[in-house]
Amino acid sequence: MASAPMSQAPTKKFYRSWGARFHIFCGMVLFVADVVWLDQGIVTFLVALSFLLRAGGSSITQLFQQRPIKAAGWKQTGVYSFFAVAALAAVYANGLVAKERSSAVVAAVKQYKAKYRSYPPALESLVPEFLAEIPAPKVNLSALNRFLYFKVDGSATLLHTQLLAGSGSAYQFDGESTASAK
Repeated sequence: MASAPMSQAPTKKFYRSWGARFHIFCGMVLFVADVVWLDQGIVTFLVALSFLLRAGGSSITQLFQQRPIKAAGWKQTGVYSFFAVAALAAVYANGLVAKERSSAVVAAVKQYKAKYRSYPPALESLVPEFLAEIPAPKVNLSALNRFLYFKVDGSATLLHTQLLAGSGSAYQFDGESTASAK
């Protein structure tokens, strides 16, 4: 006698469940806020780390005890880890954009000095003769998304910063050097 096949409840793919969509949406919101507004990447990284700790154990020591990650948490951890890596990569790429844009400002300041034999009192003095406009260093909405220019006692410095402590770069015109803090 042939047995009737047992019907099994269909399993939903992770990305099709409401909970997964919620975590993907939250990851995207964190990514946008962290990269476009804050320009750090650290908030998304900390959220991913918290999900990793929640999935693997309640403390860091439990995480490293070769204990399997609970099935309920590894998928969310993967989602937030993806967005954390993407956020850090985007912040790094944004830093490269800032360095490229700063080279145009540095060239304009040098042209100003060659013509007027002194550094400009402010970056706005470069417009429109040397630059069409002062560019924003990065592609984001951060309040710190601007070049900082200082002229003190005949020397000048151009900075672009990031919110992460110790990151950004400075160009010292008298010493003709660029210093990157990492």
